[in-house]
Amino acid sequence: MYRRSRSWIAVLLVLAFVLPMVAACAKATPTEAPTVEATEEAAPAEPCSPATSGELAGVDPRGQTVVWWHNHSREREESLME
Repeated sequence: MYRRSRSWIAVLLVLAFVLPMVAACAKATPTEAPTVEATEEAAPAEPCSPATSGELAGVDPRGQTVVWWHNHSREREESLME
């Protein structure tokens, strides 16, 4: 009887460790990013102006180029490039 209960405990321990790993490795289904359509009623975007408070107060972002690095590849990279 003692041996049988030990084997059940061993099986439960193995399942407790294996099932979360299998669930974590499952392939997620891709979702489409929502599209934003411009309408004629939308007001034109206002130009950037320097922040008036906080750590970046007085920093003028106009004329700057942002280089955005990412480590995604394949499907994720294709989505980002769009």
